[in-house]
Amino acid sequence: MQAHGPRGWIHEIFTSVQGEGIYCGCCHTFVRFARCNLECDYCDTPTSREPHPDVCRVEPEPGTGRFEELANPLTARQVTEACASLPARVAALTGGEPLLQHEFLAELMREMKERGCSTYLETNGTLWEELGGVVGMTDVIAMDIKLPSSTGGAAMWDDHERFLRIASGSEVFVKAVVDARTSEDEMDRCCEIVVAVDRRIPLVIQPVSGAAIEGRKLMALQRRALERLEDVRVIPQVHKVLGIM
Repeated sequence: MQAHGPRGWIHEIFTSVQGEGIYCGCCHTFVRFARCNLECDYCDTPTSREPHPDVCRVEPEPGTGRFEELANPLTARQVTEACASLPARVAALTGGEPLLQHEFLAELMREMKERGCSTYLETNGTLWEELGGVVGMTDVIAMDIKLPSSTGGAAMWDDHERFLRIASGSEVFVKAVVDARTSEDEMDRCCEIVVAVDRRIPLVIQPVSGAAIEGRKLMALQRRALERLEDVRVIPQVHKVLGIM
C-alpha cells in the first residue's frame, strides 16, 4: 500500500451497466467520489455530496447488493485493487464531482493506466482549471452542460465553454439534462458552446428521470440542436429503466 501520496474520499465502488451517454449499455466499474460543488434539483445521488464519508462501500459480486467496507480516505492503489477484482475493464470516475479531488484523481488515473484499465471521467463541466491537470490522462470525458431550467441554479455558460475547450484534448461528449421547463433558447446556448469548440462533439439530451416531459418536446429539442451539431442523441437514464444501480 502507498505510504505517501494523496488519498481520496470515495462513497462506493461497484460494477453495473453504464446507463447514460454514448457508452450506454457498456459494463463499467463505478468509483463514486465524495463531495460536489453544485446542488442540482434533479440530482439522483445527493448522498455523494457528503465530503468525508467514514467508509467506502465495495460490492465484490456485481448485482448482489452485498457490500464490504473500506475505511476512508483511500489510496489510489486501494481503489485500483478494488476495481481490478471486478469484471469491467473501464472505470467510470463519477460523483459527486471527481475534479474536486483532482490531485488524487490524477494519481488514480496513473494507477489505472498502469493496470491496463481505461478511465471514463463523469463531470459537471465547471472546474476547468482542475481539468487541465488530468485531461491527457483519461480516455473519455462525459461532460455536463448544466441548464438553469432543470438544475434550479445559475447559468455557467462561460465555465462550460472553457471546460469544453480543454476537454477537447481527449475524447469527449456533452450531456444536457432537460425537463418540461427547458427552453429552446437554453438549447441554442448549449449548442453555441459546442459549435465554438467542435460541432462534431456528440450532444446527448437526457430527460430527467421520472419527470413529465413530452416525447414531442424531446424531438423538437433534438431537431433544433441538429441544425447546428452533427451528432445529437436523446438517451434516458437506462439503468433507472432496468432497475439497477
